[in-house]
Amino acid sequence: TTTTTTTTPDGCTGVNVADSFSVVSYGNNDGSVDFADEWVEYDALGGGAVSGQACVYQGRLSLGRGSYAVNSLPKVCRRVDLTYALSGATLSFNYQVSRAAESGDVFGVYVWHSGGFTQLASYDGDFGGAVVPVSLDLSGYEGEVVSICFKLVSGYTSIYETVAIDDVSVDYVECKPTTTTTTT
Repeated sequence: TTTTTTTTPDGCTGVNVADSFSVVSYGNNDGSVDFADEWVEYDALGGGAVSGQACVYQGRLSLGRGSYAVNSLPKVCRRVDLTYALSGATLSFNYQVSRAAESGDVFGVYVWHSGGFTQLASYDGDFGGAVVPVSLDLSGYEGEVVSICFKLVSGYTSIYETVAIDDVSVDYVECKPTTTTTTT
């Protein structure tokens, strides 16, 4: 008796992991594939999706520290499984800083991966009011489960200084293997 096991790609398909924040929840899954878990907030007030320095407000993810805890810089993170992703994964989102934001009010976008915590980009609040679309390259993180994080880096000390993030999406081509065992 001989047993042969063969693993081959089971076709590749374009997938989308997304959260449009249409419901006040850290667990929305609006793409063709689900996130690996819910958003996790690191917030001095810890109010969950409904309140605090990080929350879902008016259909967007909102970050601001205001007068609640001036020594606290909130962040939120959510895991994406890129285990079977081919190269070319992309993170896209829109953001809008409040009109009260000013130069020095900075938020960053990070990826937490097996190699640590890496900043992908940072944005200054000196042009508040406009909705800004962003697309960031996640190449190099394929084959891993990573966390996408949004974090206030500095400033945002007034209750009126906030950043709103919407339509978070990770797009990639996924190739899952299929294992076939034949016994003769």
